[in-house]
Amino acid sequence: MTMKISNQVRAMIIALAGTTLVATAAVTPPIPVETPAPAYPQELEDTGQSGQAVIEMTVTTEGRVARPRVQEADHPAFGTAALAVLDQWRFEPARRDGEPVSRRIALPFQFRAPLDQQFNAMIGRKVFQHLPPDTEIIDEAQLKRRLRQDHSGMLKPGVAMTQANLAQLSTIRHVPPVLPRSLRDREFDDVIAVRCLVAPDGSVINPELEEMPKTAELAGPALLSAAAIRFHPPELANRSAYVRTTVTVDFSTAKKPENNLWWQNERDAPLAPPPGQPDIPRIAR
Repeated sequence: MTMKISNQVRAMIIALAGTTLVATAAVTPPIPVETPAPAYPQELEDTGQSGQAVIEMTVTTEGRVARPRVQEADHPAFGTAALAVLDQWRFEPARRDGEPVSRRIALPFQFRAPLDQQFNAMIGRKVFQHLPPDTEIIDEAQLKRRLRQDHSGMLKPGVAMTQANLAQLSTIRHVPPVLPRSLRDREFDDVIAVRCLVAPDGSVINPELEEMPKTAELAGPALLSAAAIRFHPPELANRSAYVRTTVTVDFSTAKKPENNLWWQNERDAPLAPPPGQPDIPRIAR
C-alpha cells in the first residue's frame, strides 16, 4: 500500500513541526519536499489491520532526516515500515533569521490495509488470487455445453451428469447480504451483479463488480457477499476447472447484522471509494 502526501497532510506536517519550534516570527519550520510513502508491512499481510506510527526525527540543516525513532505505533511493523523510508525524505530545513538550523519534530504516518487484504482477512482466506497465465478458465455456459456433449473424456468414467458434478453450478452455502451498522437503518432495492471465478474447491475468488452500484456504499458488502458463497466443486474429467460466472446480490433482502457476521466493529467495514476514485479489486484478465 502506498500513502500519498496531499497538500492538506503537508500543511499538517508543517503545523506539527511548528509546535516544536521556538515561537518567534524569525523561525520557520522545516517543509517536506520529497516524501515517498512507506509500504504496507508484509508482516501484516491479510490481517486487514490499519493504524499509524508516530516517528520522532531531526531534520538537519541539509534537509535530511537524522536519528529517527518510533515514538508510538499501533503495531511495531508500522513503525519499522515508516523508519525504512525516511532516508529518502527531503525537507527544506528550518530557518532562523534566514539561516538553516536543525530541528526535532514528530510526524504521524497513517497505514490502511489494501482493500483486497481487508477482504481476505474478513473472509478468512485468499479471496483475491493471481492465477498462472496458463490456468484454464471456463465460462459457465461453456461448461454446460461441454457436459451435454458425448462423454468422450469430459466426465469421469461412470459419473452421472448431476448438479453435484456441475451440469449446472449449484450452491452449497449462500449468505444473505449483510449491511454495516452505518447502513442498517436504510432500505435498499439494489440488485448488484458480481463477476467471479469458482475455484476447484467450490470457493469464490476474484469477485468483481460488473458496474459501480447506484448506492456506492454497497460496493464492498456486495463483493463480500459474493465471496461468501460456496459452490459444489466444478470438475471436468480428470482435471479441476475454474469456472467464470456471475452472481447477483439482492440488497432488498439484506438482514441487519445482529450477529455481526463480518463487522465486529464499524471501523472494520470496507468503505466504498469516493465516486471517480475506484479502489475496488479487479480480476486479472
